[in-house]
Amino acid sequence: MPQETGTTPLCVAVSRSLAELAGEFGDRLRIVTLNTDENPATTRAYQVMSMPTLLVFRDGEVVGSTVGARPKSNLRLSFARHLEPWRP
Repeated sequence: MPQETGTTPLCVAVSRSLAELAGEFGDRLRIVTLNTDENPATTRAYQVMSMPTLLVFRDGEVVGSTVGARPKSNLRLSFARHLEPWRP
């Protein structure tokens, strides 16, 4: 789940990449954005200090995170890794 204000150039760029990746991954991945200005309690709960921050959840638990803008190819690879069969 990306944490963003939606106004910074990096947030806008990441949001664009995420929209494209959502189409590529289809039903295998759900991408949700959260505006930190409108959701300060959630921002604090996940200790988000910089934007953009991407949190990856599996069964309600954070299993990965990325802080800062990344190329779409890096995000694609990261998401694909998280979609591999989970091994506890």
